[in-house]
Amino acid sequence: MASAIWTEAGHAYTVDLLDPNTRTAQAVSTYYLGWGSSTAPLAVTDSSLTEHPETRVAATSAQQDTDGNALDDYWRLTAQIQAFGTRSVAEAGFFTTVTKGAPDERMLLRMTFPAIPIESGDRLEADIALHLTDSSETP
Repeated sequence: MASAIWTEAGHAYTVDLLDPNTRTAQAVSTYYLGWGSSTAPLAVTDSSLTEHPETRVAATSAQQDTDGNALDDYWRLTAQIQAFGTRSVAEAGFFTTVTKGAPDERMLLRMTFPAIPIESGDRLEADIALHLTDSSETP
């Protein structure tokens, strides 16, 4: 079973996107998926993965209304990454930059799952939907 956490950086980023005063400065046009092998527990302070050498890949980003309230309150990120070596993968994350360690890099979300042995050519697809609510809504 996979587990995921919206990081502190992801939360702050989302708040900045919702605020008209900071939206333009914070927004990126593309989000990126990376993967790694760490089995460390999830924490809101997570900021990186134990990444493998594959380059992060661009994700598809969409905001949609899936519950019929016309608010476009679901943000969905989807991406697929392909291995070029044999290893185990146990974590993945969505980032604001393609380059690890870039000054404006933020890991928005980290997910973990039981280690998956992969070989060259294998692919992993991550599909995350974040439901944005306020305190007046019930989950």
